[in-house]
Amino acid sequence: MGAVFRWVKYIYEWCKDFAVGGLGYPTEYHVSKDGNDDNNGLSWSKAFLTIQAGLDAVGALGLTKRGVVNVAPGSYTESLNTPLDTVARYGKLVGAGLTEKGEDVVITSAAVGVATITVRARGWRISNLMINCPTAEAGIKLDNTSDDCNASYSEIDHC
Repeated sequence: MGAVFRWVKYIYEWCKDFAVGGLGYPTEYHVSKDGNDDNNGLSWSKAFLTIQAGLDAVGALGLTKRGVVNVAPGSYTESLNTPLDTVARYGKLVGAGLTEKGEDVVITSAAVGVATITVRARGWRISNLMINCPTAEAGIKLDNTSDDCNASYSEIDHC
């Protein structure tokens, strides 16, 4: 129970600064190995199956709202892209991290020669994930290659 409380407190402290600037608190989406991409992702009982579905849901919020994608422990094989900078800035992708059972959130690239996570919008925070990239490509790529892709001010911690 102590680990769960620390996790909830960590997320609260981490998210409360999102309310600054008149945007309100972020919409939280959930991803779990028991989820389904036909769900809405707004609770653990209605979690998405894939992390990309959570990132896409944040993108659908647009520039006037913020989103957080919370990922339950497990192994995920995906090549992820955050929304474009012109679509959704300052989002967060958070792994539940090491649990009392020793489970991590592990993400492995689904394709050879492709980054595991490509950050395409400014201010995204990637936290508490184990990133595997089985090729020479970057595990996390900050994409600043066009007007639509600007990964400035991104934060990566505990990865």
